[in-house]
Amino acid sequence: MKQIALVLVLMLTVATAAVSAEKADYQVAAATPYTATTVADADASGVDTNVALSGRVVRVMSDSKFLFTDGTGELVVLTDTKPLMNGEMKDAQVQVIGTIAETFMVTEVKAKAVVLR
Repeated sequence: MKQIALVLVLMLTVATAAVSAEKADYQVAAATPYTATTVADADASGVDTNVALSGRVVRVMSDSKFLFTDGTGELVVLTDTKPLMNGEMKDAQVQVIGTIAETFMVTEVKAKAVVLR
């Protein structure tokens, strides 16, 4: 009888350890920030997802907004980098670092940095 009880306790201990290890792996994965690297990934991602995109300016829409593409899709980039916003930006190769924002159900990127390449 003591052997059966010992085996049951041992099995319960192993099962608990396995569940704890799996939960710890999930928490580490959830804590790792995801960064979308293509427009397609950014469109599929949620609000506040980090992005690091490389592509070109399709059209300057205003002093603080331009249409961007990387070949996987297009999205609007909002920026405070006013010196970059001029007619010469059309077709410029750029790298955009920022986060996903959603305005009126349209996916946009709020840029922290726009770098000419």
